[in-house]
Amino acid sequence: MRRLTLGILGTAASLVLVTACGGSSGSSGSSGTIKIGLITSLSGPLAAQFVGVDKDFKARIEVENAKGGVNGRRIEVVVADDAGSSQGNLTAAQKLVQSDHVVAVANESAFVSGSIRYLNQAKIPVFGGLYSGPFWGKEPYRNMFGSWGSADPDSVPFTTIGAYLKSIGSRSVGSIGYSDSPSSKVDAENQGASTTAAGLATPIINTSTQIGSNDFSGLALSLKDAGVDTVITALGGPANVALITAAKQAGAPITRGFLISTYSPSILGSAAESVLQGMDFGLYYAPQQLGSPATKAVQAALEKYAGLGKDTFYAFDIMGWLSASAIIAGLTAAGDDPTPASIISSMRTVSDFDADGLLPAKVNFADFGKGSSEGLGANGCTFVVRLTGDTFVPQNGGKPICGEPISE
Repeated sequence: MRRLTLGILGTAASLVLVTACGGSSGSSGSSGTIKIGLITSLSGPLAAQFVGVDKDFKARIEVENAKGGVNGRRIEVVVADDAGSSQGNLTAAQKLVQSDHVVAVANESAFVSGSIRYLNQAKIPVFGGLYSGPFWGKEPYRNMFGSWGSADPDSVPFTTIGAYLKSIGSRSVGSIGYSDSPSSKVDAENQGASTTAAGLATPIINTSTQIGSNDFSGLALSLKDAGVDTVITALGGPANVALITAAKQAGAPITRGFLISTYSPSILGSAAESVLQGMDFGLYYAPQQLGSPATKAVQAALEKYAGLGKDTFYAFDIMGWLSASAIIAGLTAAGDDPTPASIISSMRTVSDFDADGLLPAKVNFADFGKGSSEGLGANGCTFVVRLTGDTFVPQNGGKPICGEPISE
């Protein structure tokens, strides 16, 4: 699940302290360390979804520090827990800016919406996995840089997933999202539009489930009655398992699925392994199973700096690595004395970012508001792996699937 939104902005606006950035925020001249912040949910309702983000983020920074840092300066990371709430996200951002004086913030949380106005008015560059809403590509938030580029603020659907499902034999599709996450809801609607554009029957686009609920008994019967053979979901991992279990128990003829989350080594050897057999997983980054130079480099770094085994790093928490890579690109472009302002302006000149080969396409950060849409990676592309037996198998010859925006 990519961009969960709780949409609480009023509180953030009322607590903005614009003077927090000033000259005290960030760098200590052209020498010394460069201090950056990471906000994530170490506790709270979605903590399990973000396990390892902090370790993976720090591992990418340590790789850079081992090479001498950025422009000869080491990077220091300060982590703040938002405890899984919008208010907590705002409090974490205020601490990082006002007390820790960071030059940039990675906001790897489903509750980014809590701090966006504060960080925008404080003129602090923000990096992350395009969570919470369209502001990653919407005015006035030009201080925000998604790990795989800008977001399309209009959330235009792409042909990508519909065309792929048609190519593997899907006929009837149900697209499922959350009711209390605007981005998850839009994701479900967009993928329904994508399958419809591909000529597939799409009898169910359902966004009635609330975050934290795993009761799918009613929806399972609807999927059965509609004859759905493929589900697309923008749900969390446990919800995906619960949905597919309920659907199969109800007698729905589901043989395929396209899941925006849940790709994790924790599935293997668990009860979920049998439930999710044959399901496809969309990824915003190259999967470990490709064995490419990029994935091998990540594997080696996470074993060394994060203490992760070679089969444990390819879950959702790679998002931390991606946002760290994006921050490094911004710091590098900003030169010897990076400040929040210089990072923001310099980052908009970076035109070929691909996280050292992890992304499915190169990103031009000058293209504000012209990026990807819900449920997809850079430029409307995504990698796909399929759970087959006790392993994840890359699909499409290991190449990303891509598409085009669907015109009205």
